[in-house]
Amino acid sequence: CKYDTIALLNHLGKNGHKVSPRKLQYCQKEVKYLGHLIEKGSRRISKERITAVLQMNPPITKRDV
Repeated sequence: CKYDTIALLNHLGKNGHKVSPRKLQYCQKEVKYLGHLIEKGSRRISKERITAVLQMNPPITKRDV
């Protein structure tokens, strides 16, 4: 896990991408990314994201859509 993470961070850095140490989820079986829960072989929407979408007001005008 440690060596794979270091290799990934090096690859991202060489290609001009920046990584926030504060947001790093190191050696976890499941990580949260952009409202999704990602684990080996699967991705699903987080409960918080589902709740937020369900609480949104429905669109009224064409522009709202």
